[in-house]
Amino acid sequence: MAAIGELWPPALYPNAKLEDVRCHFFPVCDQGHWFMIIVRKVGESWVVEFFSSLPGYEKIIQSAWNLLTNYLHLASNGSFDLRHTAVSPLRYQPMQDNGNDCGVFVLGAVRQELIGRKLEELVPSSIPAFRKRIIFELQRWNKIAQP
Repeated sequence: MAAIGELWPPALYPNAKLEDVRCHFFPVCDQGHWFMIIVRKVGESWVVEFFSSLPGYEKIIQSAWNLLTNYLHLASNGSFDLRHTAVSPLRYQPMQDNGNDCGVFVLGAVRQELIGRKLEELVPSSIPAFRKRIIFELQRWNKIAQP
């Protein structure tokens, strides 16, 4: 098994076409708030959902999705066209209890998805430990990645 420094970065499949990757995570920061747009293949269809740990950002998220779909269409030379695909909220969205943890919640949501854990486990009381975990993993990766 390869060490983490050999796996990430770069991506495992840097030459893959956008439409060949079954799940994409797009973290976005707009007006000081981090949220995420998730594009995943379910069967033969693409499903687009958003995650935001604060309510009231739906219009900003829709605007970001419109820009992102145009970019994906151009970057794929037209082969990945989701411009007419609606974005909807994830079934469950844990809410932060302050004004500064949105980015950590986005990272937590990605992690939960990647390791197959329930998003319901991401709660405000878990954020301090998760912050420490992020720091530990970044420091560990930095040591592995150094020549």
